[in-house]
Amino acid sequence: LQDEDLMLRTKCTKLICEILPKLGADMDTCMSFVMPNLLGNMAANNLVLKRESIKLIRCFSEITSDKNSLARSIIWEGIDNKDPAIAREVILTVDKLILNILQTEDCYNIVTALCKRHYLEDNKKVKKAIKDSFSSI
Repeated sequence: LQDEDLMLRTKCTKLICEILPKLGADMDTCMSFVMPNLLGNMAANNLVLKRESIKLIRCFSEITSDKNSLARSIIWEGIDNKDPAIAREVILTVDKLILNILQTEDCYNIVTALCKRHYLEDNKKVKKAIKDSFSSI
């Protein structure tokens, strides 16, 4: 998921989405290694890769038994990412990423991270995305 070839990254993301349900008990462990790169790919200049990354995260959120770990990963590797491009892309799509988490988990930590980021953020588009994500939450 870090290769320079964006088409290869996209194909790998699709493959992971296909095999994810078959991983069983190892799924959460495997995805803990994948999530940082997956969230990083959301800042790539490739809409197909972004869309497939969101699709994979949503697929994972539907079948994981540890939604709190997924939420932490979205916060630490996404919303709080030191790379502003990654943080912005995750914030812009956070409502899509956490849809399945919202149905079963308390999203206090995600809301807190978004509030903190809103306070620190200068980009008006990102501030609007944060406000919009609150309406979904």
